[in-house]
Amino acid sequence: MTGLMVTGLSGYRSQQLLGQQIRQAVANERDEAFSEAHGRDITHLYPVIKELVQNEAGFYYLLQDAQGRSVMSNMLHLRPVAGWRWLSWTHRTSPSDRRPVVGYGSVLHDGGYFFVGIDGTPL
Repeated sequence: MTGLMVTGLSGYRSQQLLGQQIRQAVANERDEAFSEAHGRDITHLYPVIKELVQNEAGFYYLLQDAQGRSVMSNMLHLRPVAGWRWLSWTHRTSPSDRRPVVGYGSVLHDGGYFFVGIDGTPL
């Protein structure tokens, strides 16, 4: 019985640590994008997100305008909800890519929306 409890607690703690690592990776990617853009609006973020979409295969990016239209992304549009989000699937345009995503959304100064996420399958 004690062995089962230790195993359960160990698994729970491992999952917590993995969750923290995934959230930290997303936060770092978000902060880096904002830093490179030198502004929190579509005009400044567009070239940065365009580069990331083309070169960072491990992340999911969405930049959309105040009307909810995708400006640059590798996923479909989302409701602009600020903060941490767990998506049951990536909302990518390819139906075969149905992995869960852990990500962070930010409402921009011009009413746009920026979301960055990562595959949540390990969780």
